[in-house]
Amino acid sequence: MKLVYKMGITLGVVVFLVAGMGIAGGVSILWMRRNAVELEKVNKHSAMIEDLRAKTRQWVTSAESVITGEGSRDFFHFSTLLLEERLSSLLTQTIPGDEMKLLEVVSTRFYKARPLLEGLLAKGENPQKNEEVIAKVDQYVREISRNVEVLVSSYRIHAERVTARVNKTEDIGKCVSLAVPSTTILLSILLVMTMGRTVISSVGTLVSATRTMAGGDLSKPIGLKTGDEFGEIANAFEEMRKELRQKEQKLEQLSLTDALTGLFNRRYLGVKLEEEIARAKRFHHLLSVVFIDIDNFKKYNDRYG
Repeated sequence: MKLVYKMGITLGVVVFLVAGMGIAGGVSILWMRRNAVELEKVNKHSAMIEDLRAKTRQWVTSAESVITGEGSRDFFHFSTLLLEERLSSLLTQTIPGDEMKLLEVVSTRFYKARPLLEGLLAKGENPQKNEEVIAKVDQYVREISRNVEVLVSSYRIHAERVTARVNKTEDIGKCVSLAVPSTTILLSILLVMTMGRTVISSVGTLVSATRTMAGGDLSKPIGLKTGDEFGEIANAFEEMRKELRQKEQKLEQLSLTDALTGLFNRRYLGVKLEEEIARAKRFHHLLSVVFIDIDNFKKYNDRYG
C-alpha cells in the first residue's frame, strides 16, 4: 500500500500542477484582456481630446470673429454646438483626476463665454461700445484655448505611461504564459520519471540479488531500503540470505573438521595446500610440507576412543 500511496501522491501532484497551469493561463488571459480594454479606453479618450482641441480651435476662431464684429451667426452657432457636444461627451467619461479638472475648467469658461458672445451677436452693435464684455469674453476664450492645450499635453503623457505599463505587463504575461506550462510539464515529467526510476531501480536490485543468491553467492547483502513494499520484500530476502549463509558456513565447517576432535581433516589439507602452492608460485617463495607420524598412537585411540 505504501507504493500505491506514493503513486497516488505523485499523480495528485501532477494533477495539481496541471490545474495550476490552467489557473495561471486563465489569470494571464484575464490580465491581458484587462490591459487591452484599458489601452482601448485610453486611445478612445485620446482621440476624443484631440477632437476637442480641433473643435476648440474652430470655436475660438468663430468667437474672435464675433469679438471683432466680423463673425457669422451660423458659423458661431455651428462651432458652439460641436464644442458643446464634445465637452458633454468627455465629461461623462472616466478620465484621470487632473485631466478631468482641466476639462471642468474649460466647460465652465465655455458656458460663461457663450451667452456673452450670443449677446454681442444679438445686439449687433459696434464692439467698441462693449469693451467690458469683450474683455471678459477675450479672457474666457484665452483660458479655454490654453487649458485645452494643457489638457491635450497632460493626457498624452498619461496615455504614454499607460501604454508603456500595458506593454510591460503584456510582456510579463507572455513570459508567464510560456513559463508556467513549460515548468508544469517539466515538473510533471520529472515526478513521473523519478517515480518510475524508483520502481525500476527497486525491481532491478531485487532481480540482481535473486540471481546472485540463485548462483550460490550468499555473501552479498541486499542493500535496498525504500520503506515501501519493495523494501519489505528486500528485508525478507535479506533474512533468508542470512539464514542460508549461516547454514552454509556451518556445513562448510563440518566438511573441513573432524567431528570428534574438532581438528581440520584431510579435505581441509587438500584445499589449503592448493592455496599455498598457488601463493608460492605467485610470489616466488619456497614452500615446505612436513609430515609427522606419531608412534604408538593406536594406544591413545584405544584408550580415549
